[in-house]
Amino acid sequence: EGLIQNNKVHHNSGYGIHLWAAPRGSATRHYIVERNDSFANGSGGIVLGGSSSEASPHPPLPPGDGYPHWVEIRYNTLHDNGSGFVYYGAPCDASANDNSFHDNTVYHNRSRELLISGLQNYATTKRLYVKNNIVVGLPYTPSSVLVHLINTNMDADALDGNIYYMPGATASTT
Repeated sequence: EGLIQNNKVHHNSGYGIHLWAAPRGSATRHYIVERNDSFANGSGGIVLGGSSSEASPHPPLPPGDGYPHWVEIRYNTLHDNGSGFVYYGAPCDASANDNSFHDNTVYHNRSRELLISGLQNYATTKRLYVKNNIVVGLPYTPSSVLVHLINTNMDADALDGNIYYMPGATASTT
């Protein structure tokens, strides 16, 4: 029920593209974020999440619950930000469903490429799929973080088909 497409989003002090407090599509019409170039933003390229305390009506849809629904983030380039893609799932309950981050290129972000915090996928709902992305970090240092999962429980099929690379990292790098 929404579209953010073909933008250059850069030099914001916070996040480049804010998908916070319930962007929502439907099962038949997703909220689409595609083919954007998000770079040089302070906090990150794209953030997705929400909370019930920020719920509001979104006509012609029924009143929102504050959580993202059917948000599809695809074919974007996220680079040279604080972080690349950030999902804050802790405030989202099981009704936040069928969101996806796929076929994106994420590289050279300062603190991490992907941050997924507080995501709990349950048998009855999938809150987030992260698939078929290219994720490239800055050159390896002992404090490098490519993908950061915090208090997150994802099925194997929810995090599939991604390519990860960090220059200078080896098979023994932890």
